[in-house]
Formats: sequence, C-alpha cells, structure tokens
Amino acid sequence: MDTVLHDRYIVKGSLGSGGMSRVYLCVDNHINKLWAVKKIKCCNDNLRLIESEINTLKTLDYYLFPKITDAWIEEGYYYIVSDYIEGTSLDKIISKGQGLSESVAVKYAMELIRALKFLHSESPPILYLDMKPSNIMITKDGSIKVIDFGIAQSITLKSRCYGTAGYAAPEQYVKGEILDEKTDIYSFGVTFYSLLTGSNPDSNHYKQIKLVKKNPGINKQIKSLILDCIQVEKEKRPELYEVENRLANIVGKIKLYKVLLLAVVISLSVVSVTTYLIKRDDSKNKYQTAAKDMIELSSAHVENGEYTREGIRIICGYLDGNFLDDETKEAFTYEVARNFFEVQRDYSNAKRYFEKVNFEKYPDAEFLLDICNEMTRFDMDEERISKSIERFKDYNKIISDKDKQRKNEELVNIIQKRRRDE
Repeated sequence: MDTVLHDRYIVKGSLGSGGMSRVYLCVDNHINKLWAVKKIKCCNDNLRLIESEINTLKTLDYYLFPKITDAWIEEGYYYIVSDYIEGTSLDKIISKGQGLSESVAVKYAMELIRALKFLHSESPPILYLDMKPSNIMITKDGSIKVIDFGIAQSITLKSRCYGTAGYAAPEQYVKGEILDEKTDIYSFGVTFYSLLTGSNPDSNHYKQIKLVKKNPGINKQIKSLILDCIQVEKEKRPELYEVENRLANIVGKIKLYKVLLLAVVISLSVVSVTTYLIKRDDSKNKYQTAAKDMIELSSAHVENGEYTREGIRIICGYLDGNFLDDETKEAFTYEVARNFFEVQRDYSNAKRYFEKVNFEKYPDAEFLLDICNEMTRFDMDEERISKSIERFKDYNKIISDKDKQRKNEELVNIIQKRRRDE
C-alpha cells in the first residue's frame, strides 16, 4: 500500500538523500500532479536551516528556481513540497570525468550568474552558499534549475560552517566568519571549472588554483575569469556585475567565432572551386561573390548562435536561386534544414531542405528527415514518430563526435517536449 503524507501526497519513489534529509517523488491526490517532497529530521541544530530554506523558497519567483507550495511538521520531521524538476543533475552528466563543451558550459554559467544576481538583488540579499553540479538540474528541454536551498541565508547572518568541501569558499570553513556576495562568486568559479573539466575541485584552495592554471584545455579568457573568482582572499574576487560582463563578452566571441568559422570554411571551399573555374571562365567569379554577399547579409541576423528567420530567408534566397557552388550550397542547405527543424519548428520546410542534403556527409539528416515525414503526415501517428525518434537515438549512440552526440541528445529532448506541449 502506498504511503500517504499529510493525507494528500502519495509517495511514488525516492529522488535522493543526503545528510539528514530525503526527497520523495509524490503524486498530489487532490490535483493529480507530481511534486518533490523533502523530509528533514527536526533537531535544534538544523531547525534554523529548515526554516531558512522554507522562508527563502516562499519568496522566490524566478524561472531558475523551483517553487515551494506547502510545508508542515509531523512526528519530528519537517516536510517541504516544491516543484518536481524532471531531468538530471549536472554531477551525473559530468561524472565520467568529461566536461561539457565550452559553448554549453558558458551557456549554463550565464544562467548561474543570473540566478545569483536575482538572489543578491533581494532585500536583504540572499546568499546561496552551496553552488555545485549536484544542485543544478538539467531539464528535458536542456534548460537549468537551481535546487536545494538548505543553507541559503540572509547576508546579515553568520556562517555555521556549512557547505561542500571543494565548492565552499575559504571563509565558509571558518566558524563565525561573515559571508557576502563574493562567497557565492567563489563557488561559481569552481563550479564553472567542474562543468568544463568534469572534475571535482580540490578542497585545498591553493592546489585548486594550480589545477586551473596548469589546465591547457581551458580557454584563456575563461581561465582568467575562473582564477579571479577563486581568489583565496574574497576582497580580491570580482563583483557579480563584472563576472556577468566578462561572461557576456566570452559568449559574444563564441557566437562571432561560430559565424566566422563557417564563413572561413565556406570561403575556402569557394576559393578551391573557383580557382579551377577562373582558369576556364572568369565569369565563374560570381560564385565567390555570391557566397561573400550571402555571408555578409545573413551574419547580421544571428541571435543566440542561431540564424533568425530573416537570416534564414536571406540564405534560402541564395540557395533557391542557384547562385552558389555545390559545396557551399550543401553546407548551407544542412544549416537551413536544421534551423527550420530545431529553431522554427517548421517541419514542412525542414523536410524540403533535408531532402536536398547529402546523407553520406550529414548522416543525421536522414533520421531527421524521417521524423519530418512523420510530423507532416495528414494521419500523424504517435507510434511511428516514437519509432523514428528511437532510430535517431540508436544512431546517435554510435557516432564518435561527442559534441555532436550531446547536441543530438539535446535535440531529442526538445522534440519530445514539443510533442507533449503540442
């Protein structure tokens, strides 16, 4: 027989445990909705922490945090009901010692900064004090949620030496030390390091600094930012607004690099093709000129690393007008098809362009076309769509490009979420 909490919440399973608490997955028998219910042992030592978590969560209304909806004390335990976040914690994603791709890690880092910015802007400011991958959930659509406010507290309070070794700032190890916003900056820095490397930080702060300095795989700008964030003396760490600005600059360069890299690849392909054609007919220079014009016009319409509708419209005009050489046309046809599929959810146009892609060069296009065919059928069948998605997932397991594999996994999650929403 199922356990029922508070005459309302039917326990369906365990979501995890740690310290003096356990989290259950429960169904609300009043409204048939899933919730996460946290059960915490009441004692004098943790009662203030429990009340702090509840009071903190009750005041939060931000897209990066779960919302608390209910709380009560029963038989020596405190129960807290909050949104059930369906997904995977980041520590499980990077637990194999392999970090996230730079662009994904930076994207999540920006979200973490927004979360801290929201907390620190409260009156009085709220310190999170336990940022780490296990407290960051990746939802099925690839977005993040920051969970577990067990030690979050007002800036006016003093530390009780709570935190997680390696992720906690040096001042958190000193009982009675007054903490401030820069305490969270330290935890952000080592969390960012973990996302990039897949490694837990060293609890010796000086050793951790050396690990960052010696790591050749971290971008110089990012490395500089992390080193500034994990300064042992908190007064030397940057302010939150400075971290945000530096991250935004890094994001901008990543986007620019993506556009420029694509432009270079295409320019080289155009040059290699036209070098031969020029010898035969100088009029063939039109291919190179058209490619340059297309890149210049479409590059002005990029947001969040993707072409906007206007950018795609410009590119499609060049593709459909046969102004480009075969190699350039092939690269952009694939780019356009993916954009229609992933960004615009326009499966008819995605199908139209996927049909023109060379499957030997872009093998995932064949599976995505299969999904498009099912999504655009008059008699759309959920079972057939599910089978198409499963075939895509099976293909994705065997590819060697880890970044591509991760991106495809995110795409599958997006597809499945859309089906639920639509």
